[in-house]
Parts: sequence; C-alpha cells; structure tokens
Amino acid sequence: MSRREVFEKEILAALLTELDEKLLGHGFSRKKDSRHYYRISGGDRQLILFHFEAGPRDEPGQELLIRPKIQVELPDLSQRAWEFAGQDRLILPAPDVVVALPLTPSLLATPKIGWFATGKTERRAAIKAGCDGIIGYGLPFLDKMKSAEDLIHLFEADKPSLRFDGRMVIFVAAAYMAQGKKAEACALVRARFGKGVMAKRYRAVLENACQ
Repeated sequence: MSRREVFEKEILAALLTELDEKLLGHGFSRKKDSRHYYRISGGDRQLILFHFEAGPRDEPGQELLIRPKIQVELPDLSQRAWEFAGQDRLILPAPDVVVALPLTPSLLATPKIGWFATGKTERRAAIKAGCDGIIGYGLPFLDKMKSAEDLIHLFEADKPSLRFDGRMVIFVAAAYMAQGKKAEACALVRARFGKGVMAKRYRAVLENACQ
C-alpha cells in the first residue's frame, strides 16, 4: 500500500466516526470511499471537500497536509454574474462556483495554510483538526450561505467571513440586482472598479450595473 493510500484510508476512517453522523443529520450525503460531502436544494449545491496532500511541497519535511474546503454553487446567481461580467473569464473565473473557501488554521485563528503532520499520532491529530474545523466553522457558514440574499448579508456584515475580492464583488453586485437593488449594485461596482485601469478592465460590469 502506497503512502497516499495509507493516508486516504486513515482519512476515510476518521470521516466515518467524526463527520458522517453530524453532516448527514444536516442533509449532506457522501458516497462510499469519497472524501467529499454534498447537499443539494433545488438546483443549488453545497460541498465540503476534504482535500489532502501527501509529501506537501510547502513543508518538505512533513508527510501530510490537511486542507478541507467548502464550496457553494448557486446556478441562478452564477448565470446573472456571468452575464454581468460580459461572459469574460478573465474577470470572472470559475463562474459556476460562488464561494470557494479553504478551511485553514489561519481562518480559525492559527497562521498556517493547513494542518501538517508527520507520524501516525500527528496525522490523527491533523485529520481530527480538519474535521473540527468543518463542524465548528464550515457547517455553520454553509447553513448561513444558501441564497443571493445570504451573500448580501455576509457582505454587509461588520466583520464579513469572506474576502471580497473583485470576483466576489461581481457576485455581490449580481445579488443586489437579483434583489432589485440596482442603486446598491451600481454604487458598489463604481466604488471598486470605477477608476483608472480597473474601470477599463471592468467596463462591462460598470455598464451592466449602472446603465
């Protein structure tokens, strides 16, 4: 059995004991021998992806890196954002995915990109930490992020739990438009993209929001 196969086996065993009951109770499903969970409502989909890396390049001395990720797909909002961006993947890459958020220790207050481990005891602890991050942060986040309106609420929060870069701003502007809030959408994109090089790059977004 290869090193990667050993790690995969250890992770699957942990998911069975640490996550399955809790996540299945919240409407998620997981296929046999998969490290990923999904929850579907209508055409919308949420995913919890339990990624790992054997022999991580960021820390050559470590055996394992645990990097779970959560993902939200809202097709109606994605279609609106895609049209909003002039169907340009340079300014809206991966339009099908509204939110893709790695659950790293830095997000959970420890300044690291993931949980590293060497040896069986450390691997067990790293896998457990990844599971705890999913239950403690990932699941509550996904329970609050199910619609365009939810994305607006996250954006307007005093301490938003997402980094609203240019890509995310386009989704928020599209969400405002979906809620009939054209003035808010226009004000947002003008504030973020209305000057200099940004105005040229995001011309389609500005025109679609403000004309």
